[in-house]
Amino acid sequence: MLLSQVRHLLGFAVLALGLPALVSAQSANYRAQAKYYTAKTAYEAGKYADAIASLNEAKRLLEGQSNEVIQYLHIMSAYRAGRYQEAQGEMARFFDLIERREKDKDFTKDVDRVSADEIKSVTQILDDIEGKVGSGAEARNAARIQMADAFEAFRKSPKVTQQPPSGTGFESGLKIFSTISGSPEQITVRSEIRQEVRSPYVESGNGPWRPGHREATATVFSLTDLTQVTTRSSSIYLSFARPVPVAFSATQWHFNNGAYRQFRNESRNFTVSGLEISVTSPTQAAAAVKRMIAARADYFR
Repeated sequence: MLLSQVRHLLGFAVLALGLPALVSAQSANYRAQAKYYTAKTAYEAGKYADAIASLNEAKRLLEGQSNEVIQYLHIMSAYRAGRYQEAQGEMARFFDLIERREKDKDFTKDVDRVSADEIKSVTQILDDIEGKVGSGAEARNAARIQMADAFEAFRKSPKVTQQPPSGTGFESGLKIFSTISGSPEQITVRSEIRQEVRSPYVESGNGPWRPGHREATATVFSLTDLTQVTTRSSSIYLSFARPVPVAFSATQWHFNNGAYRQFRNESRNFTVSGLEISVTSPTQAAAAVKRMIAARADYFR
C-alpha cells in the first residue's frame, strides 16, 4: 500500500515538473504562429523586410525548426525584396520539408496550408532566382538601394553661407550656396555667389538704385569620374579622374523703378580636376560620397 502511494506521488511529481516545460513549449508555438500571421500581413502590404524579420523570429521561437508555410512565405518575401541568395537557401529547405528530408514543425493549431498552386509558384521562380544569383542581380539591387540613400544624403549636404553687410550704403550682402541635382550617372553641382546692396543710393539725380552681382558655375560629372573625397574644416573636396566640364556665367545689374536693368553678362566654359563644396557636416557629407564610391562597381555593372 505504502509503495503504491509513493509511486503515485512520484508520478505526480514528475508530471508537475514536466508541466511548465510543456506549457512553455506550447506558448512558444503559439507565439511563433502569431509571428507568422504578422509576417503574412507585412508581406501583403509589400513590407518584405518586415515579413522576413517576423519569419526569422517565428523560427527562433520554434528552436530553429520550420514548416512549409513559414518557408513558402520566406521564399516569396525574399524574392520580392530582391534578396535572391536568401530566397535560394530558403527554397532548398522548403523542398526538404516537402519531401520529408527535414521534419516539419507544425503549429499547435492548424493555420494555412501550402497549396499545390503555391508549390507550383515556387518552382516557377526557381530558374529566375538561380539566374539572378548567378548574374549578380542581388548585388546590383543592394547597390541601387545604398546608392539612392547615399546620393540623397549628399544632395542635402550643401550649406548657405551668408555675410551680412558690415556698414551702410555701398556695403554688399554676400550669399554663397550650392545645389546638387541629377543622378549618379550625371551629377550637377551648381554653385552660386550673389551680392546685393542692402541700402539704395542715388546717383546723378536718378535713383534709388540697388546694384547686384551674381556668379554661377554648373559642374557636371558622373560618379565614375570620382577618385576620392577629402574632408576639410567646413567643406569637402572631390577629386576627379579626368577634367570635367564647368559652365560659368556672371551678371551685374541695377534695380531701379521696379525693373532690373542688366548691364553686363558674361559666360564661358572650362574644365576642372576637382571641386570644393561647402557643407553643413563635412564628415557626414564625405561619408555619403564614400558610400556611393563603394557601391558604384555593382551599381554600374
